[in-house]
Amino acid sequence: MAQAETYERRRGAMALGTAVFIGLIVLDTIEFVVARFADQLLLWMTLLALPQAGLILWFYMHVRQLWREEGH
Repeated sequence: MAQAETYERRRGAMALGTAVFIGLIVLDTIEFVVARFADQLLLWMTLLALPQAGLILWFYMHVRQLWREEGH
């Protein structure tokens, strides 16, 4: 039973990691297209950088764990 729970947690973590990775790729692709064709680059690049920074902080830097009640 504990093995199944561990497997499901790992599977969920892998799915979340994959979704975050794909999200960053999509945002980078949009950023590339905007950089090639848009005016007012500073505005658009800033607006695109904010969600990317949020995803990186939340997932890769584990900021979401700062507000958990569980101990380490």
